[in-house]
Amino acid sequence: MYSHLFKGAPFGNQNAAGPHKGYGRHATAEHALATADTMAKEKLSSKVRGGDPNQNGYAHSVRISGNLKDPVHKVIGMLHDIVEDSDVTVAQLREAFGNRIANAVHAISKNKEAKEPTEVYLKRVMSNVDALQVKITDMQGNMIVGPGAIMSDHLKAKQLLYSQLYPRLLQAMEEYKKVRA
Repeated sequence: MYSHLFKGAPFGNQNAAGPHKGYGRHATAEHALATADTMAKEKLSSKVRGGDPNQNGYAHSVRISGNLKDPVHKVIGMLHDIVEDSDVTVAQLREAFGNRIANAVHAISKNKEAKEPTEVYLKRVMSNVDALQVKITDMQGNMIVGPGAIMSDHLKAKQLLYSQLYPRLLQAMEEYKKVRA
C-alpha cells in the first residue's frame, strides 16, 4: 500500500543497524515478521486485554498484524504494544529491526511514566504514516468487544474515546494520501 515510500530501496529502512540493510539484522520481511512474532509471543502472551480473560496481548498482536497488507506494517503491527506492555525498549527494537520499524513502534507507544495528553500522543502517531496505518488497524480491532469481555467502566470509557479519535485518524490518513498523490 505505501510501498512507494521505500521503492527502490532495500526492504525497510536503508539506515538500519546490523549486517543487512533494511530490517536491522533481518534480510527478509518473512524473517523480520517471524522474529517479531517470537518476541510478541514471549513478551505479550500473559497480558490480558479488554477485560476478556480469553484475549491476550499476543493474540491481539497477531490479529492486528494479520489485518495489515504491507510487510513493514505487519511487523509493526506485531510489535505495536510491546514497548507499552513489556520490558522491551525502543533501542532494542532499533537494534533488531532498524529505524523505520522502531520509530513507528515508538510513535504508537504511549509513555508509561508520564500521563501523556491524548493530543500529544495523537500528533506523534499522525506524524508517522507507518504508525498511523497500524494505529487505525489497532483501533478497529480494539473497538470490537468479544463475547467474553466484561464491560467495566474503564472499557466503556475507552470505547467512547476510540469512537471519537478513530475518525480523526482516518482523516489524517486521507490527508496524507492527498499530499502523496
